Amino acid sequence: MPERFLNAHWLNPAFLVPLVELSPGARTDPAVTQRLRALLESIGKVPVVCAARPGYIVPRIQALAMNEAARLVEEGVASAEDIDKAIKYGFGVRFATLGHARVHRLGRRRHSVLRQSLSDRQRLPASATPRRRSSSATWPRTASGSRRARVSSSYEALDIDAYRQQRLEAFVKLLGHLGLMRPPVLPG
Repeated sequence: MPERFLNAHWLNPAFLVPLVELSPGARTDPAVTQRLRALLESIGKVPVVCAARPGYIVPRIQALAMNEAARLVEEGVASAEDIDKAIKYGFGVRFATLGHARVHRLGRRRHSVLRQSLSDRQRLPASATPRRRSSSATWPRTASGSRRARVSSSYEALDIDAYRQQRLEAFVKLLGHLGLMRPPVLPG
């Protein structure tokens, strides 16, 4: 029954992130997609529809950003801590409030200069990325990884459980502040 098949891609942490990417197949009945969209909205989620292609929407954009962050560390452009700060207090805030397409329209002239200087390198993996993955190290979980893209000592002594709890609490607070926390509609 291909007319009843579609993917629902939840972003982690799924219990907090409002977005769910719906990816119907070529033969999926539009009514099936609409029913799932309505169900997700009824539990407080924000569904978006995208074509059945590898990576959906968010993971594809995220992979490019993560690759570029690894490249910035590798090239000595910035430390891992400064990149994290830039993402949290600049990139993340702007994109959370404006969205990617609007930021792009507002900064179109700057983007053309960057496009010329960076050419097509975003599609190529940073050399630090495969080594970091092969060593099972993740940023910022451990300080191990490639020699050229070492994560500095402030991440080495990180209590992962406490850090995760602190970040989840901050995420809930930010969602509430931005008006993005959507409580489920439950039958009374």
